[in-house]
Amino acid sequence: MAVRQVNRFILRDQLWWDVEFACGSCGTYLCEHAGPGPAPDDVREALLAAHGPVRLRVVDPLPGLVPALKVFREVSGPRCRGLVSRSGS
Repeated sequence: MAVRQVNRFILRDQLWWDVEFACGSCGTYLCEHAGPGPAPDDVREALLAAHGPVRLRVVDPLPGLVPALKVFREVSGPRCRGLVSRSGS
């Protein structure tokens, strides 16, 4: 049986995404694509379908807000800019 899996993770202080494919019948395993920054729409939709929306909640003690805000900006920045430009038209 073939399985396609999408993931989000932190690597070298950056938010990354990847798409993996595995086939239990023939033993094939490969990474279809991976990259830092915002995930493509198909990856984002697959993650939302599998896990639902997620809310970032920062708890104390936090060494600084900068790392958390950086991840938030990387994930939601392009989408938020699109919403703002559409709402202003």
